[in-house]
Amino acid sequence: RARPPSEPPGRALSSSSLPAPAADLPLPPHPPLPALRPQVADCLPTGVELDGARLVVMLDEGGVGEALVKQLDKAGAETLTLEPGLATDALVTQLETWQADAPVDGVYWLPALDDDGDLAGYDLPMWREALRRRVKTLYATMRCLYDASPFLVSATRLGGYHGYDADGATNPLGGPVAGFTKSYRKE
Repeated sequence: RARPPSEPPGRALSSSSLPAPAADLPLPPHPPLPALRPQVADCLPTGVELDGARLVVMLDEGGVGEALVKQLDKAGAETLTLEPGLATDALVTQLETWQADAPVDGVYWLPALDDDGDLAGYDLPMWREALRRRVKTLYATMRCLYDASPFLVSATRLGGYHGYDADGATNPLGGPVAGFTKSYRKE
């Protein structure tokens, strides 16, 4: 049902499934809650096999990508690394070269792990470059590789609650990366 402008925000639920709340009490918000990660044996298979897979890894500046590449190599994957800050045209050219050799099976995107710094100090060119490095090159990558239908894994520094706790996001420029990742292959 549509919420009238005067009604406070809350979770949209069927009125037939809930008792009627008091007129002056809004439904409480439902923030994300921490959950323990299940053991791998308890998870359904994803269909992703790393052994023999060709994987693009866009590195971060903090070294997480380098550690990931070592783990992927140990698992038998062929890792194709991209340096952070690579110009978009050069990135697309490199991806096309790799695709000419063989399809790419997956992408690990890590630039949103880099510290945003003081956003209040950004001028327009800094803002545009920060977005280009994090999300616009991600779009260019996935657009270039779209026909091969690679999986996408991205990492951000939004905090354990993805910015929904009292402290907010620790690095809000990861938000567009999270949003793109959620919508990939759905639109």
